[in-house]
Amino acid sequence: MSIIDGGSTLLLTFEMETSTPLEAMQIRNELLAESPYLSDTVMQTAIEKEEVLPNAMIRDILVANPQSAKSNEVLDELNNRFVPMPEPMMEEIMTGQSQISAKETLEGEIAYHKAKRQDLFYQLVRSYRADSVNPASHDSLIALLQVEVSLKTKYLLAFEYLHDNDTTFVAAVLNAIPTSFSLSDAQAQVYNDYLDYFGILTSLRTEGKSVFELSLNQITVLQNISVAGREPVSSYTRNILLANQLTEYYEPILFPDLTNPAPSKPDRKPDPATSEAYFRLYPNPAKHYTIVDYSLTGLQSPQNQIIFVITNQEGKEMENILVYKQYDQFILNLADFVPGNYICTLYAEGKKIQSQKVLVIR
Repeated sequence: MSIIDGGSTLLLTFEMETSTPLEAMQIRNELLAESPYLSDTVMQTAIEKEEVLPNAMIRDILVANPQSAKSNEVLDELNNRFVPMPEPMMEEIMTGQSQISAKETLEGEIAYHKAKRQDLFYQLVRSYRADSVNPASHDSLIALLQVEVSLKTKYLLAFEYLHDNDTTFVAAVLNAIPTSFSLSDAQAQVYNDYLDYFGILTSLRTEGKSVFELSLNQITVLQNISVAGREPVSSYTRNILLANQLTEYYEPILFPDLTNPAPSKPDRKPDPATSEAYFRLYPNPAKHYTIVDYSLTGLQSPQNQIIFVITNQEGKEMENILVYKQYDQFILNLADFVPGNYICTLYAEGKKIQSQKVLVIR
């Protein structure tokens, strides 16, 4: 989908892999702009770039993509960071497990329409096959399979040509598959099994024989595919062997797979010890941003009037940030700040609690 990762997972991943700490705000803003449609691949790459994207930025990105909390791969990568994600921020990320993200909603809608189209397509295939009255039905089936661009339908088309005893077109369809599709290793193995399978069937048709007139060499090939081949070809060959009473088969009893449980919160490493200060600023000196990391667990403020005020050297107020959480980290964007010293002051109920300096450099 063109909406996922801004249309190119490869490009966005490469951009993060080659990023530097100086580009942290740019990368963060770009990832937030593409949210909530980030793929697991992009989120994992972002988490890996710990030297570029600190915990506060990763938290913002993952919270903006609630599907992250449902991915074992993303959570495992998060748990491998050198600086652990603080517990309260981890809790924010994990709330995504009880949410359905916009990406998941869109993927669900697309999956529904794809499944509906596929169901209608195969209803039409079954209808053409079942029509023994209209002689044009078989031609319509061939035409339908010819225009459908999928690997499965090409094999179905080969079967229809085989039904017509047109072995030339069977070979043409099969030979065109490697150039028409990019086959994975598993698909390539299935393709090779089909070649051997159709090779036996076309040979029997050419010789005017049935599947009950197999040569010893053909039996050996079918036995090998039945044992070591991939589905569905192994089942096709097994059926021929069963019809010739050349094998025995007992239907397996399938049990539910419990080896891949739902994603759970990763084991947390202990949070680093905090000082008596209510907040700290890092990096400091800072270029494009600084992170305000605060803990107000010991600060009493019944009305939650807790404010961070940033002023310049002349005392002019640059930022005024009201906070509600007892612990958090937030990004202070310094893009519009001229180089120099600034004061970050914590106020509670109108009283000054603590101040710290941050030096902005370019």
